[in-house]
Amino acid sequence: HHRRVAVSQGQRERDGVRFDAGIVSYVGMVTSLIEGRRVSEEEILETLVRAMRQHSISRRRKIEYVLSYLKKNARYP
Repeated sequence: HHRRVAVSQGQRERDGVRFDAGIVSYVGMVTSLIEGRRVSEEEILETLVRAMRQHSISRRRKIEYVLSYLKKNARYP
């Protein structure tokens, strides 16, 4: 399935997340060199968005853990 990529003034947007166009281009070039094949901008954006989602889920789990710990160990006067 194809998702829409918005392009505006040096930025790329995918699923509501904005990336600097120069960075996306650079990451695409480096990834293409490493993999020995042409990697599309769409593929780079998809990978970046997925990585950011996984990072925020991990961060959210840590926050939930801390809140749970504080709730369990709260001392009330």
